[in-house]
Amino acid sequence: MDPSAPASGAVARRRADVLGLRPELAAAHQRLLDTIWAGSVSPVTLELCRLRMATLLTSAAALAERTEVAMAAGLTEDRIGRLAQWPTDPSFSQEERTCIAFVESFLIDHDQISDEDVRALTEALAPEGVVTFTTALVVWDNQHRFDNALHVAVGRG
Repeated sequence: MDPSAPASGAVARRRADVLGLRPELAAAHQRLLDTIWAGSVSPVTLELCRLRMATLLTSAAALAERTEVAMAAGLTEDRIGRLAQWPTDPSFSQEERTCIAFVESFLIDHDQISDEDVRALTEALAPEGVVTFTTALVVWDNQHRFDNALHVAVGRG
């Protein structure tokens, strides 16, 4: 398997197989994800934001995945299906709205993130949560782009 194969000849492969070409990177990546999910930010909020990023970056592989801890915390496919309506759907909490809005700014025009945006995020998550959350955004942004560039297959792994 050659992750640098040209797009025209690329074959979809599992993320674990691609990362497995560099086991030390795969292990570090997994440790970082484990730390993010074990942090102080609600796993439901994190998963909604991860999926919103995947939507905006058209990452089919990421959109097909569900994070077990978020589903165990009460996230449902029904709420996931309403994610595009987050600004007006009453099932989204103020914390979720604040974080999803930040996700959109982060991806669409990060230079326009204001002090007020950061202040609102800090009020929703506390300073420790802001560090966890923004680290998660960087990780997912890169993971979704990695998946798209290397034609990672839809499904687990």
